[in-house]
Amino acid sequence: MAAENPHPPADRDRDLAVLATSAALLLGFVALTWAKWPILTADSARELYVPFQIRHGALMYRDFYYLYGPVAPYFQAGLLAAFGDRLDVLYVAATLQVAAIMGLLYVAARHVLPVGPAAAVLFLFFTHFAWGRDIWGYLWPYSFAATYGVLFGLALLVALLRHAASGRPWWLATAGILVGLSVVTKLEYGAAAVALAGAYLAGRLAFRAGLGAAGPWWREVLVLVAPAGATAALIAALVLARVDLPTVLESVWPTRLMAMWSSKGQWHGDLASWKENFRWFGLAFGVLALAAGHGKLAEGLRHSWRVRAGAAAGLVAIAAFALTRPDRLAHLWAFGHRYWVGPSFMVLVGVLAVVAWRLAQAHRAGRPIAPTLVAWGLIAGYGLLVAARTVFRGLNDYTPYQAPVALIAWVALAALWLPAVLGTPTSRRATHLLLIGLALGLGARHAGDAIANYTPPHVPVSGPAGTVVAPAVYGQPFNAALAYVRAGLRPGETVVAAPMEPSFYLFLGRDNPVKEDQLFYGYLITPAEQEGFIGRMRQANVRYVVLSNFGHPGKAFGIHYMQTLASWLASACQPVAKFGGEGPYRLTVYETPFAARVSMPAKPAPR
Repeated sequence: MAAENPHPPADRDRDLAVLATSAALLLGFVALTWAKWPILTADSARELYVPFQIRHGALMYRDFYYLYGPVAPYFQAGLLAAFGDRLDVLYVAATLQVAAIMGLLYVAARHVLPVGPAAAVLFLFFTHFAWGRDIWGYLWPYSFAATYGVLFGLALLVALLRHAASGRPWWLATAGILVGLSVVTKLEYGAAAVALAGAYLAGRLAFRAGLGAAGPWWREVLVLVAPAGATAALIAALVLARVDLPTVLESVWPTRLMAMWSSKGQWHGDLASWKENFRWFGLAFGVLALAAGHGKLAEGLRHSWRVRAGAAAGLVAIAAFALTRPDRLAHLWAFGHRYWVGPSFMVLVGVLAVVAWRLAQAHRAGRPIAPTLVAWGLIAGYGLLVAARTVFRGLNDYTPYQAPVALIAWVALAALWLPAVLGTPTSRRATHLLLIGLALGLGARHAGDAIANYTPPHVPVSGPAGTVVAPAVYGQPFNAALAYVRAGLRPGETVVAAPMEPSFYLFLGRDNPVKEDQLFYGYLITPAEQEGFIGRMRQANVRYVVLSNFGHPGKAFGIHYMQTLASWLASACQPVAKFGGEGPYRLTVYETPFAARVSMPAKPAPR
């Protein structure tokens, strides 16, 4: 493992320089791409509309479906209440959130890495994950519950690291608050937070003498558990005071939707889905051997030409993979892609195994436990816990939100452990230069690719709340449909946008008249449910249904799901306008038969 890092004063100046440089890079990128992050359709569109929906008086779970906890949307709605109902408020908040995540990641890395490798962690995260132009980026993600989950998780990790180093109860109480926030933000981050806090307390109980813990064990349990329970209970109570529990559970745990989205091919349930994983087993053994090389075995390892050759071959393999498959690099230091888990599981498992082995050795010998060993246990443990869903779920679009902690172990492997067994100082320096060049080159490559995604022709899409600057192939048909519907709507009439265009309501300045913000695969499953939806549209005087061609492969509206609703649109409604031509994004406006009821002159009231 890496040697303990005492953070001398000279390093504090370098830390500030790293953070200042990172902040400048982030601000420069944000200025270059301002308002270009959101996507007008799919999950990103929901994240545009939900905070404003709350501001307009709608209640989560009761008035619209939402799959995640209430923390992120209500916090964003609070920001709008405090600073104005403008998209720019949310853009600033998203930027500050990314800055906070980067700062916390750097602080966590500095508990086990020197300044240079910790800066490399930050650089790799920034260039490979933070600024992606799709719903899996950090500035405008598929769900802010995910990025808030990353934020709270990293803050929890730092709080536990600080408590392990100082023993101050304040850090443990802070960790408890963060556990509570994680639980009511997103389920998998809540589960990871609870498991990490529980494992930390169990470790404190098992190794109290070696850790120098003071006071009765139950005091630490109370200091952590009480704030966690109080935080989660308070937020849950605020929600349940206005929305009943069955309604909340139906929204955040939709069993029918999950059943429809799950299939055998998406789960690691058979040997065929694991066949690609065997290639990475060598990494786990490599981590075990290299980390152990800092003990009594070090001299033997360093004098073994086989080990040195293996270490060099490992570096060459990583470099070759990175240079030949840059499109898969993000998955190399994360948790896989499609049906393979990827190497980071093996790296983190190896680190955790070495931590457990050394803890057992120290316990048997009655020696104090090094703070760095505890820090590596927390980092590797949380890295595995937060990515546990990928062990079971093969479709791994969530890699960007699982990756940050794994980057710390990757950089340690490449910058510290592999070079440690190469023998001579010259070979170690050459290795460091190779790795620095590789990181800079790959970072520049990914940065260039990311910026290129923001450079095609763009058009502003504007409404009462502000502007999104969208790629022209999306923005132009969206603007045209907006203008058409805006001109045609009369007082008392409403519109429904489908299947995943809730942003249409935001820019139109009209609220969604039905509970379903998204008419997507897994909702309105039966014909009776779809007929009921048509009845609710009648009651809401829906004049137009705006239908896009959005869909996942194998999941098309009217073909693979909601056939009854699609058949009604085709038979009972009139297509009055089409936008987008043959482009990738097309919109059709249907006029419903309900419009005639509203447009007829009102009868005079009887005298």
